[in-house]
Amino acid sequence: MNICKNCQNKFSGNYCNNCGEKIISDEDFSITNILSQAVGAITNFDSKLLRTFQIMGNNPGILSSKIVSGIRVPFLKPFQIFVICNVLFFIFLSDTDLFRTPAKWFFNENFQYFGTTVIDKVSIIMRKENLSFTEVQSKYDSISSNLSKSLLIILIPFIASIGIMIKRNLQFGKHLILATIYFSQLLLCTTILYLITTNLPVPNKWFFTVPAVLVAIAYYVLSIKKFYNKSLLFSIAFGIFGIFLIGIFINFYRSLINIISLSLL
Repeated sequence: MNICKNCQNKFSGNYCNNCGEKIISDEDFSITNILSQAVGAITNFDSKLLRTFQIMGNNPGILSSKIVSGIRVPFLKPFQIFVICNVLFFIFLSDTDLFRTPAKWFFNENFQYFGTTVIDKVSIIMRKENLSFTEVQSKYDSISSNLSKSLLIILIPFIASIGIMIKRNLQFGKHLILATIYFSQLLLCTTILYLITTNLPVPNKWFFTVPAVLVAIAYYVLSIKKFYNKSLLFSIAFGIFGIFLIGIFINFYRSLINIISLSLL
């Protein structure tokens, strides 16, 4: 009879029947066993990663449906997917202004900041902190870049709220699953398109922008159709409307990042 070190349950065998904790022996600390566990963990993660990204790319909406229905073991968790796609996005698009406004544009007299212009606020900061205009620009860009990466997750509940208009009686957590995976798809596809279009013989921003918008619409339409089990016509109409709302959310997020970054200078 064994006593579980974790929950104090009495049981027989190698695993606790109450919490699943394993009985540890000296063999568990051998170099061979540790290396075997490491290889197994990496291999398992790699297979899950490939399987997850494959179904995300080929069948938008299906992964969300599988996870909601209880098929979770073969795939990465939604938040893990988001973290990976978010990291990849900001590694390859570190200078992007998609989720923030760079200082060279934001420090413009046309932008307002709580009753005054941004450039007036910058002038106050320059005098108060004894900094040059270039130094304030650099500091703002650094803060806004870091914030836009770390706070990006707050967009997911807003995207999920769009799903309520499609199916109100569905638990909000299920809308969150779809929103998390869709937004991750969006970040991943944007990253891939950016890497392709920036390496063309004649780079042009429209070669990136147009396909990115079309992919965003197509993935959202297919996600709505498969996850909410709607008709193609409904999915197209609501998909376009949903992308319009997501665009508004992103613009709101950009403004929020700009204001917070300026206030932290």
